[in-house]
Amino acid sequence: MYNSLKMSLSFIILFIFTLGAAQADCIVTSKNFSKSSRVIYVNPTNGSDQLAKIYNYNLGNQRNPYEPKSIVAFQNLNEALATRNTRNGDLVLVKTGRTWTKYDDWAQNKSSEFNKQSAQASSYSQRQCQGENLTWVPSAVTDTQSADTAPSTEFAGTNDITVANTEIVTSRNTTPNQVATAPQSTNSPTTPRRSSGGSSSGGSSSGSNTSSPISDNTLDPQQNESTSFSRGNTRFQLPTNDTTPIDEVIADLDPSITDEVVDEEVNPVESDKDNGYIAECTVEAPWEYSIKKYPQDSKGWSIIKPDSETRIVYVSTSDGSDSLARPYMSEEISDPFKPSSSIQPYKSVELAVSQLREGKPDWLLFKKGDRFELEKTITLTSGKSPEAHIVLSAYGDGDKRPLIDSKDNTGIKLTRNRNYITVVGLEFYASHFDPKSPSFIGWGNAKNSTVGFASISGEVVTGFFLENNRFNFYSTNIVFGGPGPNKNIVVRRNEIMNAYSENSHSQGMYIGTGNFVLIEENIFDHNGWYQQRPADVKLNTASKGYATIYNHNAYLTDTSNLIVRKNLFSRSSSIGLKLTANADKDLGKNTIRVENQLMIDNIIINGEVGFSVTGNTTFRDGYRWKNINLIGNVLSNIGETRPTNRNLSWHIEIEDWNNGMICQNHLLKQDNSSVTHIKGIEVRGLNKDVKIIDNAIIDIGL
Repeated sequence: MYNSLKMSLSFIILFIFTLGAAQADCIVTSKNFSKSSRVIYVNPTNGSDQLAKIYNYNLGNQRNPYEPKSIVAFQNLNEALATRNTRNGDLVLVKTGRTWTKYDDWAQNKSSEFNKQSAQASSYSQRQCQGENLTWVPSAVTDTQSADTAPSTEFAGTNDITVANTEIVTSRNTTPNQVATAPQSTNSPTTPRRSSGGSSSGGSSSGSNTSSPISDNTLDPQQNESTSFSRGNTRFQLPTNDTTPIDEVIADLDPSITDEVVDEEVNPVESDKDNGYIAECTVEAPWEYSIKKYPQDSKGWSIIKPDSETRIVYVSTSDGSDSLARPYMSEEISDPFKPSSSIQPYKSVELAVSQLREGKPDWLLFKKGDRFELEKTITLTSGKSPEAHIVLSAYGDGDKRPLIDSKDNTGIKLTRNRNYITVVGLEFYASHFDPKSPSFIGWGNAKNSTVGFASISGEVVTGFFLENNRFNFYSTNIVFGGPGPNKNIVVRRNEIMNAYSENSHSQGMYIGTGNFVLIEENIFDHNGWYQQRPADVKLNTASKGYATIYNHNAYLTDTSNLIVRKNLFSRSSSIGLKLTANADKDLGKNTIRVENQLMIDNIIINGEVGFSVTGNTTFRDGYRWKNINLIGNVLSNIGETRPTNRNLSWHIEIEDWNNGMICQNHLLKQDNSSVTHIKGIEVRGLNKDVKIIDNAIIDIGL
């Protein structure tokens, strides 16, 4: 898995930024301000009242409050003021442009004079730093923040849509030695890291940024047809000769609604012609600090250790025995993943699963290299806590995952509010739906939708972690559904492939109403279809696994506090990544349904649409999205293979955004002359404070 992931993502660059310590020791404060006084930040443009209440800042972790290194700010001023204790000397700072200003001075329209005073104080000596509004910062105060302190999401807002430094390059007649290259930029995207730019209060800072490929493996630069582009000092090439849910969970996807939208006239916006313009594409994601993850080793794999209460159950088809097997407590096994030969595994998966206890951090480990044919779907209880999950994983030597063949059934199904589940290092396979398998059930014989991993019917569920798994040939490979929010979901470094269905919608992954979700370094390939729809077959016919407009590599509805980072989305039925925030049908108007999304450093290849951040329902009377960011993504060959037999090549589409950024994305070559309905970046609906800057659109057929 790791090697294939490295090869697929070899040309994604990881940017690491460092920020120098502020030098000022004299700061302007409120009367009675001391080391125990709180610093309360307010950012009306980009704050979060919900997250800000979690974090506590004072002089102990913010040496100079006016140059915060990483903070979460309130959005609502009244919410912030309600938490202030004036007797404790609490200091309220309001974001005004790129400067943090004392609330009391800002409210009295004294911000400009105050800022001068603050700048002057930064050069004071300890002797000069005197008076009730000046506080000397002792040298003993550290610049290092505590590990649980989250960075802020800060960037300057605008009153409308800003389009700048977006270059369109057409080079149909280039030779292999004359390829179109994207413009290079000195600013690079990051999340959630500190910016290399200047400090917010005008003080001095220094920083450096380094870039390095994730691996030394690169796509073959000698291919006859390729698209080449540069980032920093590195040139990349993309190939152009690619080879070609459970019903109740996704029943709300109305088949009468299409993903195709009729073109409407959009008022043009002027590009920024200022030659001195430098793109500011640094966006932080403080909500990531609320997503529960495991520590990682030097190669980025999670380090999972048993709890003191953990019961370990082993299962093997090659050397298991149901009559001799027993569970083991964690203190009996020095290394659960490589136990001694004396352990006795179960042979039956069903009997092994029955040993897992409700509300306990028990483990079920499958032997590597073994094949497990399920007669029944695996159902699990809940784990113990956010720190102590039930764990399903693999044990033994070698790199071959245990193969769990669920035939025509769902692999794992969680119902009735199951929480705290980890699945690592397994392969789930629905052999009856693989047309190349000897046990293929045959076209038209599928009985129901099947899912590799399904969490459904929970009102409020939390704590799911999927890493290093492979899901293959389910109608939907991964589902997080149910009526309530699915919270704290981590899906990283998995292979999610070949989902299709003849009788329902089909996705690589579907999330209905998510909150605090990380999707990182996965491969989503060829999901939602098995084969191209023939031209003489009616659109959206699903029989024989034909591609339809409803099926995508990943489909996320109403998912807030989301990070989608360094994934490969390739060969989708329709959309690489579809995100929706539907209007409120009961109220009959648009309302903000989704906040805080960051899609960064992903690659989308083929399919017919790249990113769709719109939604199926809008009343066109307000905003539905807030703080949405698409940064540093690469989209290549969109629409070229025509999965649904439509002639679409749509790259990025957005609608009804309140605050967001589309920055430093590369939209690359599409070379099919029969594809005529082409869009680079489309903005429609009602939008405010949206920046579209420093993108490159290269030879997509426009």
